[in-house]
Amino acid sequence: MKAVREKGVKVTLVTGRPLVSALPFAKLLNLDLPLITYNGACISSYPEGQIIEKTPISMDVAREMFGELEDAGYYVKVYIEDTLYVEETTRAAIEFSGIFAIPFVID
Repeated sequence: MKAVREKGVKVTLVTGRPLVSALPFAKLLNLDLPLITYNGACISSYPEGQIIEKTPISMDVAREMFGELEDAGYYVKVYIEDTLYVEETTRAAIEFSGIFAIPFVID
């Protein structure tokens, strides 16, 4: 990472995970650029944590999409503001919550 930065390359994190999951890695890498999280739906300054841009999908679209996925037999989990929402406590939910430091709620 140091060699890349010395060449003038700007480095940041881009992830599908929530901001709270990216923060430990940003700190470890000593980043100073905005972080792109939630599959590109949120851009936050780092280390300040101020939201620069946020483009979530609408709740109507989300409900329709999740209904179709559940009807097709898929397990659906949803992030809303750094919280993971699941239908029931499963081993996968517990492990995911622990690995990514994201609390989960049954809804």
